Amino acid sequence: MRKYILANRSNLIVAIIFRFIFSLLWVFTSIVIQKLVDTAINGNKDLFIKVSMFSITYFVILSVVYYLNEYTKSVYLRKTLSFFKKDIFYSIIHEDYEIFNSKNSSEYISNLTNDLKLVEDNYLSLIIDIFEEIFTFIFTIIVLIYINIYVTIVLCLVGTIMLLVPYIWGKYIQKSQNDVSNSLTNFTNKVKDILGGYEIIKAYNIELNYINKFNIVNGNLEDKKFKNRVLTGKANATSLFLSVACQFSGVIVAGFFVINKTLSAGVLVAILQLGNGVFGPIKKITQDITSIKSMNGIIKKLLSLINVFETDKTNNINRFNENIKIKNLTFSYDNKKNAINNISYNFIKNKKYIILGESGCGKTTFIKTMLGYYKNFFGDILLDNISLKQYNNNISKISAVIHQNIYMFNESIRDNICLNKKFSDDEIDEALSISGIKDFIYSLPKGLDTLIHENGSNLSGGQKQRISIARAIIQKMPILFLDESTSALDSKTAYEIENLLLNMKDLTIVTITHNLNEKLLKQYDEIIVMKSGNIIESGEFEELIKREGYFYELYKTTKNDNIH
Repeated sequence: MRKYILANRSNLIVAIIFRFIFSLLWVFTSIVIQKLVDTAINGNKDLFIKVSMFSITYFVILSVVYYLNEYTKSVYLRKTLSFFKKDIFYSIIHEDYEIFNSKNSSEYISNLTNDLKLVEDNYLSLIIDIFEEIFTFIFTIIVLIYINIYVTIVLCLVGTIMLLVPYIWGKYIQKSQNDVSNSLTNFTNKVKDILGGYEIIKAYNIELNYINKFNIVNGNLEDKKFKNRVLTGKANATSLFLSVACQFSGVIVAGFFVINKTLSAGVLVAILQLGNGVFGPIKKITQDITSIKSMNGIIKKLLSLINVFETDKTNNINRFNENIKIKNLTFSYDNKKNAINNISYNFIKNKKYIILGESGCGKTTFIKTMLGYYKNFFGDILLDNISLKQYNNNISKISAVIHQNIYMFNESIRDNICLNKKFSDDEIDEALSISGIKDFIYSLPKGLDTLIHENGSNLSGGQKQRISIARAIIQKMPILFLDESTSALDSKTAYEIENLLLNMKDLTIVTITHNLNEKLLKQYDEIIVMKSGNIIESGEFEELIKREGYFYELYKTTKNDNIH
């Protein structure tokens, strides 16, 4: 965490300097008050007016410095938190597919919102405040020594007892703070899950069930927060008790000196004010240290998200010239049963391939492993006879994928198609025409600048699928993967789009589908048939029909189902 605390040194130094100035001015307010009281008691009207005017000016300056004090702190927090948040988000976005999907997305949201808010309030902000308290304490001791050394000794001796508070309560509050953080994550997960299933809840009239589920996680969260507040309250009450006890000790000692005429009434008032400068900082420092120590678990959790990516940019995939060779590829999700088993195949540039098989046979897993989504596979994947293990990136850098489950960003149609890259109007028009959505988009009042609602809620399934097809086409990648990409379209439109893609000569296509259209199947150079994680046969359409193997049975069954 030191890296982030010191990342904006100049802002940190400026914030500390203003803490120094404000603390100095604040401590000397006691001297100003002493002069006012003593002047008033002495009855010197002219001198009292002069001291009063000086006091007003002094407090105006103090107010301005206080504002600058808070402003410089805000600047430091803004830059530091922004830097910390960027590193966390960068690491999340660059995380391996498998690791990313091992967590619920709500956990990441909770990390970037709830946990970082706790870091701001209970860690970074308090580190700045501690400087102010230390300066205040030092200046107060200096002034007290100047006033009366005996009062100073008593205040310091009694005040050191307050330093025990963090050690008494720190570990309990840390555990409680971690419990609150985990409960916040669970709460965010459940709320996201419930709201995401809104249509199902309404369709099946199960509102009460999910209200009860919400009430359970909400109650658990509030219980954890309540326990945390109670513990924090106990720690603060302990600090307050010790603070008041210490302050009374100082006043009693100073009172004896006033009785003996050694100190003036104004000095007694100053000592009362300065007592706050001893006990206030000690009390605040003990509370702040307790809070900072309580954040250790959350800090470790956030830092564990941050990975250092060292990329040799000279060894990245940036071209595709010949083929993709799969050698003895085996992958398992649980290290028990293989999802794909000892697959070897050769995908040649600009040829068209279709992968067929029943649901769960490993088609999508095979494609995702090729794309680099999963790292812990056995065997090898070679691009132009060079193992992907020698590259820093993967095949996804030179390919486009049209998924079955389409995600739409809460941005304009243009941004969802171009993905924030620059394309000419002609390139956009071409992609829209091929995907068959051009007329629909240009019929909208704002056209390409129409805002898409959350995950495309203002679009039909077919419209979303066409936009995803345009999104893939406009990238002009040499390889295109189609994972049930036309499943939401009517058969005529699906045929037209797939037929158009198959006629693109400078494009390597790998398709996954359950739609066994004879006209389209005949256009593929290779039909790959999978069963139970294995490739059991491959070849052209007519060749596989004549062989009367598994593909023949699959095709015949599908054809009969379509007739019925």
